[in-house]
Amino acid sequence: MKPSLRQLPVCALAAIALAACGSSSNNGTVPSLGRGTQTQAAAPSGTDSLAAWRAAVACARRHGMPWIRDPVLDAKGHPGIPGGTPTPTPAVVSACGAQIHAIGGSLTGNPIESASDIRALVRVAACMRRHGYPRWPDPNQRGEFHVRSADAGTQAKMNQAVSACSSLFPASGWHLTVTPSGQ
Repeated sequence: MKPSLRQLPVCALAAIALAACGSSSNNGTVPSLGRGTQTQAAAPSGTDSLAAWRAAVACARRHGMPWIRDPVLDAKGHPGIPGGTPTPTPAVVSACGAQIHAIGGSLTGNPIESASDIRALVRVAACMRRHGYPRWPDPNQRGEFHVRSADAGTQAKMNQAVSACSSLFPASGWHLTVTPSGQ
């Protein structure tokens, strides 16, 4: 099955890891880069909303998410970002809230659908371990990485590792959950 354009971009890792590190919640959960279906009843679709997507991407790039890919229209005319949309960092949400709202808010991607995607994610894990994350886990069979917040590192370190490994991520997306250290 061909992956949806509303899947997670591979470089959203840094945003999620650092959002989790900065969380003040003590409920035992932290932000998760999900894999569900996005409902966008209020969001425009087609070429009219492509301009809104471009504005949101440009804003996000200016405010700390330079890895976001350019938006495109899929075969059905729905706009999205190849590989998906990351969960915005708090700085991006603050600065770009209106643009994010205009495209329907936070998007999630579809589940990993093939064994080849899982193999690709295992290669990503090995790459992350070679680039400063010796405790980076292999993905589970749903394509999820579960990383402890103590192992997430700084944004600069994460950006370097993700950049070094970005060519290995499958187009179908992936899932990162950062859990509080000690869990």
